Parts: sequence; C-alpha cells; structure tokens
Amino acid sequence: MTSILLSIFSIFAGIFLMSSESLGQAQAYKSSKIQLFQVNYSGEKNKSFADGGIGFGLEIQSDFGRSWGRVYGKTRGTLASGRQSFLDGASQVNCNYTFYQGQFELGLVLMPIPGREKGMNVFVSGAGTLGYNWLSLTSSTTLSQLKPSDSASSLGYVTGVGVEWTLGKALGKKHMLTGEINYRVDRTNLAGQSEFNLTGLSIHFGYGW
Repeated sequence: MTSILLSIFSIFAGIFLMSSESLGQAQAYKSSKIQLFQVNYSGEKNKSFADGGIGFGLEIQSDFGRSWGRVYGKTRGTLASGRQSFLDGASQVNCNYTFYQGQFELGLVLMPIPGREKGMNVFVSGAGTLGYNWLSLTSSTTLSQLKPSDSASSLGYVTGVGVEWTLGKALGKKHMLTGEINYRVDRTNLAGQSEFNLTGLSIHFGYGW
C-alpha cells in the first residue's frame, strides 16, 4: 500500500509541476540522458535476489523544468541472472534463474543549490515506478509448485541523490557527465511469493545533452 500511495503522489506531483511550467518559460531547462546501471538486491533469503546475481541495465531519461526543480521520466530495462535457493512449497530448491524487468519511472528532481549552466550540479530525486517482470527458473530437480516461467507487474518508488557535470556547449548543445545512487523499493508476485522483493541499491553513470 505504501508503494502504491508514493507512486500516485509522485505521478500527481509531476503533473502539477508540468502544469506550472506551462505558465512561464523563464529559465526553462530541458535535457536527455542515457545511463548504464548496476543493481545490488537486498531482502529476505528465498524471497528476493539478495543471494543471487547483480542486475545490470540501461535507461533513457528526459527532464524539463527550471533551475531549482524538474519533472523527469525514465524508461529502463534490467537483466539479472544467477543461482540461488527459492521456496517450492515448504522446501528450498536451488535454481539457476534469469530475470528481466521493463520499468517506467516518473518523478521530481530538486536542486538544493539552483542549477548552473556549466560545472557541477547536485540533486535529490523521488519517483513512482511501474514495471513488468519476467522470471525463468531451471533446476536439476522437478519443481512441484514453482513455475519454470512466470511474469507479473509491480508498483514501487525510488529515492536518490546524484550529480551532473556540465562540460559546456558544442554545436548549440550542452554536454554532461552524470552519476547517481538510487534506493528502489519494489515488490511483485513472482517465484511463488505474493511479495517477492525486488528492492535494491542502484548505481548509475551516463551521458547527457
């Protein structure tokens, strides 16, 4: 329920800020980013990927707003694979797994110090997420209740902190190096669990323009 409420709040906050932007264009800001990231999962054994592999992915972001705050949207894809134990009924079974996630994120970026045209800018962010998840399991033993292939949607939220280093302009466009650390809270109905935990800490690096 907390994830749903925070997701709804972030979406409506984003709509509000987008509406306020339409009232004036002074100091308007727009940018696009492409980032690579790594996810380190956490959670309870057998009910998360905490004992399995690290996730990797690619995301594309667009944002607009003003020097003190922006609305942003992200689309990302994540892949994780490894070997760990899952609950098959009351028993633990070791499985190789492959996990895919497609996710959309909508939220706000706030600048504690108003953003500059050149140099380093620091920001904090908060957002709601909507995702769809696919899990494939293979085991040397026969699975009784676990599905070898499963999929489900998920709602969650993200908080983060990051930096943008604007290098300058060339051919009328600004160029940036970007980095951020996010804490994602996300749960879904997978691996026989009504709240399989996809929560984790993610580290992002990329390029913006």
